[in-house]
Amino acid sequence: GLVRSIGICDVDEQILDDLLKKRIKPSIIQNWFDPFHQDRRLRERLRKHNEEDPDNRILYQAYSTLGTQWYHHKGLTENPVINDKLLQTIASKYGVGVPQVVIQWATRSGVMVLPASRSASHQESNLDSFSFNLTEEEMGFIDGLEGNQPRPKAKDPDEVKITMENAHTGAMHVYWVPDGSTDESDHLLVGEMKGSGDKLSQMSYHGHRFVYKDDEGRLLNS
Repeated sequence: GLVRSIGICDVDEQILDDLLKKRIKPSIIQNWFDPFHQDRRLRERLRKHNEEDPDNRILYQAYSTLGTQWYHHKGLTENPVINDKLLQTIASKYGVGVPQVVIQWATRSGVMVLPASRSASHQESNLDSFSFNLTEEEMGFIDGLEGNQPRPKAKDPDEVKITMENAHTGAMHVYWVPDGSTDESDHLLVGEMKGSGDKLSQMSYHGHRFVYKDDEGRLLNS
């Protein structure tokens, strides 16, 4: 048969050297890429190749951009990207989720991303990753996470994984209520469920309290 385009996965620099010597070069390279593992050397080599040989450009495509590689294959008990304090702070500023921040950062960095999700609400929010604009300073902060390899940590006995399900017909926004807080302005948005039956899963701790609000900010229940 005939092959129109070739794609190669998990390419290191030695493999790239071999590929660039071939008469037929790949159209796309797919590698692990996330804020802590930015694959800079290979991406820079591809950038230079594409400038020097624009007729045989090679697209860099990322997998595990949202951090799943760390806890599926690197021995961590939680996703360090989704749970990173810097990324959470930036996401909270714009009222979005960490995945939306990471997708925008990666795309603006010239990386094609493949954010996989079985959740319809997550798929929709992933597609809505450009309704806000990260500042250049924020882009630089995320760039600075490169090489800060997360370390495995002992599991906290009070840590639990919780799953919430939207029993209302409209959107439900989930807020964490800090201990001792009596001021609604202290509530921290941690996620949303866009429709009835949508679910939101995350790590939490025994004793944490959440409240749920509609699109108008009205309390649904606590």
